[in-house]
Amino acid sequence: MNETTIETSGRLFEIIEDGAFFEPYSRVNGMNGMFMEIEHSSDDEDGTYPLIMHYITLVKKMDESGAPAWLNRNAKDKLNIDYDGMKIVRKSQWDSEATLIFKEPITVVFGKVGEELITHKVSKITGEFTYEWFWTKRGRQDKYANGFNIYFECKTFEL
Repeated sequence: MNETTIETSGRLFEIIEDGAFFEPYSRVNGMNGMFMEIEHSSDDEDGTYPLIMHYITLVKKMDESGAPAWLNRNAKDKLNIDYDGMKIVRKSQWDSEATLIFKEPITVVFGKVGEELITHKVSKITGEFTYEWFWTKRGRQDKYANGFNIYFECKTFEL
């Protein structure tokens, strides 16, 4: 019998680019739930932050306003943001709550029965953005966290 290995991931990039099934993280930043990692960023990314002050400015805004500061940073239309194979729809530019609308449906893993995955294809996920900081030894500065992860806590799924 020829078995096929199905790749699963909690990271948006791997879901969109590699076609992995979305298997949510169950715990982020001390919170239980169903989370998708949307972005991983650190102060040592020269292409993203050519000058360290660009990173520090963003981090300060995130510290004051939360995840919406990251969402707003490059968006012209802050309520309908095209991002990496999906659209992020919000009611307010300072709202962490949003709906993710995927250009192509993604497969979500809701659990397992034995080794068999329980999956369903979805096109929309409603929930809320959150983030967590991390520190590294290779960062370019030492006054703020050297990086952050942006997560989306998934609350409802739609076809």
